[in-house]
Amino acid sequence: RLGGSASAMAVVEAPCAGADEIREPPDRLSALREKAANATLHNPEVVSTHQLQYRLGETAVPELQESLLLALINLMMEPHTGELRRLRIVGFAEVREEPEVAQQRADAVYEWFIDHDVPPALLLRSDAVCDAPRGSRRTELQLLGEEGGATTVRNKAEDLLRRVQAFSQSDFG
Repeated sequence: RLGGSASAMAVVEAPCAGADEIREPPDRLSALREKAANATLHNPEVVSTHQLQYRLGETAVPELQESLLLALINLMMEPHTGELRRLRIVGFAEVREEPEVAQQRADAVYEWFIDHDVPPALLLRSDAVCDAPRGSRRTELQLLGEEGGATTVRNKAEDLLRRVQAFSQSDFG
């Protein structure tokens, strides 16, 4: 049995110090959402590509891979770069799975982003790929930016996502 007073327990349950500093003020997020809804990528290029991996027949967003999705939200909603970014979502199903599994995976990822307050205007759905080779149980996430976008932003995004993926993969192993 753990000892301690009720006030000590309350400290444990309190949010981490500085958690509020990370979040943008609501008016700033509203401005970003409005900008995203009205903006267009004229010459989009793939800045980086990432994947969620699934078990055979699985369609829900794998909980252990949500850290990758959270990192992508931060990259799309980053207000300091001034660059508009969107995310293309493509579901894949391998030959051993039902054809609709690919679209269900893409839809689940899309809904996950919507549930986490990403404006629908930032999310692009592509046709799902059915009957892919064995081992193609994935959802591909392509971060899109304007052609010729800032190289430093691309490098920072790739570095951050590499670190997140390495951390996520270490949880599996």
